[in-house]
Amino acid sequence: MCSVRLLLAGCCLSLLGACDSGPRTPHNLPPDTVATVNGRPISAPFLKRYIAERLYKRPNSNQASERERIIDEAINIELILQDAEQSGYAEQAQVKIELLFLHKKLLNRMMLAHTLGQIDVSDAVLKKQYAAVVLNPPTQYQARHILVASREKALVLIKKLKKGAHFDVLAKQHSLDATAKKGGQLGWFKAANMAPAFVNAVTQMRKGTFTVTPVQSQFGWHVILLENSQASIPASFEAMREELMQQVRQAAVNRYLARLKQQASIRKY
Repeated sequence: MCSVRLLLAGCCLSLLGACDSGPRTPHNLPPDTVATVNGRPISAPFLKRYIAERLYKRPNSNQASERERIIDEAINIELILQDAEQSGYAEQAQVKIELLFLHKKLLNRMMLAHTLGQIDVSDAVLKKQYAAVVLNPPTQYQARHILVASREKALVLIKKLKKGAHFDVLAKQHSLDATAKKGGQLGWFKAANMAPAFVNAVTQMRKGTFTVTPVQSQFGWHVILLENSQASIPASFEAMREELMQQVRQAAVNRYLARLKQQASIRKY
């Protein structure tokens, strides 16, 4: 007997059309049928997909030795599916919403994978992208911060800084972040690695200044001291290959979505 988790995972595959629907008689079964449940076939393509789902964490498993057990699991999935349909449970509003969500999410993922599969990520394209990075290297920043739970607390600390208090001392005394013991030192970082609100503040600061307005992120309220900034030195082409590939793919996805939006009629209510 397969676990409830596996049954539910398999049901999602089945309900999304991974196996054939509608009862059939033994006389008109497709040739790739591996089992039937009340006359409804479980097809070899569905079983292959289900095996991939079941064994993806164990790629070296012997599929032949596990095939019978997985067929039994697929039969259990089909039994539950048919019961959901016959009992009317599959027609409940919340079930339909969940299935619609899964359908859209799955189709989006597959369509994006299909789109990305057609993108040219040859060395020529990646080297062109690398040349652009070398010509315009991203800025990296060196900063300290004090993280507190409220805006009011941040304003009190900013007032103390204006009166001459040492930033690192206040960070050690008041910051809720793990960097407190280092006086709030964050080291060198790139904008892409930080929270948007934090980056937006840092990119507008001058070296040696601190924020006079508390900066809110998903972590809390920050008081930030920008110590330094400089253009980062790009790594070698080979070291950046995966990052460059991601940049090319992300740019392609952005263009794809921009084209779809341009062609679509979109209204918000």
